[in-house]
Amino acid sequence: MEKILEEKDEKEISKLIVEQYEKETKKVNKELVVVNLDDILTEFKIQKSKKKLKEINGIEEKIKKLEEEKSKVENALTETQKQIDKNQFKKETEKARKLAKSFGEMLEKLKKHYEEKKKDEA
Repeated sequence: MEKILEEKDEKEISKLIVEQYEKETKKVNKELVVVNLDDILTEFKIQKSKKKLKEINGIEEKIKKLEEEKSKVENALTETQKQIDKNQFKKETEKARKLAKSFGEMLEKLKKHYEEKKKDEA
């Protein structure tokens, strides 16, 4: 009879131990889950920040390239304007030469006309 009681007590004690173990395990597991979720959330935030940083770096790189292109275009425009100014100067110089030549020819005609008139009067 004593043995039966001891076995029954042992079974109950074992059952209590198992129950206590399960309670502690659940508690620890819950804490681990919470800690693990915090780690996952932190890692997610880190990855998200890295992604945003890459995007920002990409945008900065694009801005840098656009600024370089802008500089190239501005330089090309400056060179074009210089060429236009040079060509315009050549055109204006050519106009002035033609006008001077025309004026000289007119002056010669006027001079001849005056001399002829002077001869006719004399």
